[in-house]
Amino acid sequence: MFSIGEFARHGRVSVRMLRHYDAIGLLRPACVDPASGYRFYQAGQLADLNRVIALKDLGFTLQQVQAILAEKVSAAELRGGYRTAAASLHERRMRRCLEHRRS
Repeated sequence: MFSIGEFARHGRVSVRMLRHYDAIGLLRPACVDPASGYRFYQAGQLADLNRVIALKDLGFTLQQVQAILAEKVSAAELRGGYRTAAASLHERRMRRCLEHRRS
């Protein structure tokens, strides 16, 4: 078990961010000491934290991240969805560029 500070260091996030994730139900600690309120995390939760960070880096909102994690969307499904979204964005940019050149 890691204290919240240790877990934050391993996950390269702030303690404040972990507290926020706990408050919104995104990443709950494995254990909370009832006397002190200290949060403790298991090593296996680092994978969950890394997934949250990766999804945020891809531009998903925390609400979307929660939905993705709740639905247990696989990495392959995420890659497919990301490629589709990226292709759509590229297509829109190309259209705008062509429209701009025509005018």
